[in-house]
Amino acid sequence: VMCRDTLETLGFRLGGFWRDMATGVVFGVAFLLLKQVTDPVLASIFDPRPPSEEIMQLIFGVARDPLLLALWLGPVVWIGIAGFEELWRVVVLRRFWLLFPGPAGRWAVLLLVSCLVGIVHGYQGPASVVSIGIKSVLMGGYFMATGRVRPLIVAHAVYDSVQIAMAVFMIRQAGL
Repeated sequence: VMCRDTLETLGFRLGGFWRDMATGVVFGVAFLLLKQVTDPVLASIFDPRPPSEEIMQLIFGVARDPLLLALWLGPVVWIGIAGFEELWRVVVLRRFWLLFPGPAGRWAVLLLVSCLVGIVHGYQGPASVVSIGIKSVLMGGYFMATGRVRPLIVAHAVYDSVQIAMAVFMIRQAGL
């Protein structure tokens, strides 16, 4: 509101809801496949960093409590993580694009914001900083090309939800 953006200028364009949802699911799956390809390469470059004790406690708690799992796979991931991060991305991109118009400025801002997104995930280790930075360039590039944020939110939520569900599945299978 203070920036005079509307929901439409932030990428919530009218129409195309189901197309946006389908595009988001496809992107989410594509990012999961990209992770399978890039993780071994990045693991050979960077020393792996195990998850922190706090993250492990959270994952085990989610795996043991169906209500907590439902909260995480619902509002926490879709609104709190995917919604917030993607809206943050488009607000910051749009603000800086006003300062640096033109194709070169837009790409420079996109790369800068993608670096920031990667660095914010530094708690996951250097491999994740690079991996998430690359995915951020792809997501920001999609927004730059289409002006649509809904597929990015869906892709992010699908990506995170599948990883959480797989971690829960593995913990339950191991009987931990």
